[in-house]
Amino acid sequence: MSQAFRKWESTALLFLIAIIWGAGFVFTQIAVRELVSLWLMLTLRFGIAAVCLLLFSWKRIFPITRQELKYGTVAGIFLFSGFYTQTIGIANTNLSNAGFLTAAYVIIVPLFSWILTKKKPPVRIVAAAVICLTGIYILNYRPGAGFLLSGGDWWVLGCAVFFACHVSYLGYCADKVDPLKLTFLQMLFVFLCSGVGMISFDLPLLPLADWKSGLIGVLYLGLLSTCLCIFLQTYVQRSAPPGKAAIIMSTESVWCAVFSVWWGYERASVPMVAGGLIIFGSVVLLEYRGKRKEKETQEIEAGVCRPK
Repeated sequence: MSQAFRKWESTALLFLIAIIWGAGFVFTQIAVRELVSLWLMLTLRFGIAAVCLLLFSWKRIFPITRQELKYGTVAGIFLFSGFYTQTIGIANTNLSNAGFLTAAYVIIVPLFSWILTKKKPPVRIVAAAVICLTGIYILNYRPGAGFLLSGGDWWVLGCAVFFACHVSYLGYCADKVDPLKLTFLQMLFVFLCSGVGMISFDLPLLPLADWKSGLIGVLYLGLLSTCLCIFLQTYVQRSAPPGKAAIIMSTESVWCAVFSVWWGYERASVPMVAGGLIIFGSVVLLEYRGKRKEKETQEIEAGVCRPK
């Protein structure tokens, strides 16, 4: 497979992840509202993902070595922390704020990747990240309302830090472990942690869950946002630099706005359109190299920055 095709494939898959995650904000809000219990939602979401992977790929997943278990556990810790804080935040803020603050990891990833790999990120990636974050802010700006951080917003901001750690760590270890094994171990870890939390804190809330209304949201999150997207992310990060992956996946904030408007949660606005165009402009900057020396191109592709 040619390098050009691999680049196109990784870019397309990263955009697919962003689109699915963008819609996932809406389904997360639905699932948390209908199922009442945050822990139940996370347990079902990651339990469905883990079982799905196990049913179709158990021969490839087992056996698991101690080193693979280590990589999967560390990645699972970051993933669980990110989704736990994000889910609390989404339940206590509006979708626009959640989309913006989650995508803030785009500016954190280059720093974390630099720390992990000891390689300074290319200036072009840092510039694209700054432009992208600016676009995300404009996308979510509401005239007259400003951008004030509520309690739920702080939880989402915390999730951005954990997702930055997750993306950076995957960039570090994804080429050392079979992506299916690494994905399964992450899903299993989050499922077990969520299950313990559900049993410990939310058992009295389970009879209050509206299973009929919440099931669609949970299935979408479990099968698409979690099982499919985490596998694709782990697969793509074997070759895509963390900085590139973070910037493209951060377009989830654009898709979050698109789906919020489409399903009637919010109204379209000039800032939404302007912010979306700026975000996609940062992706164009990220992908454009012009006439550079092959050596420089290779250094950028090996490049350092980037975290999910």
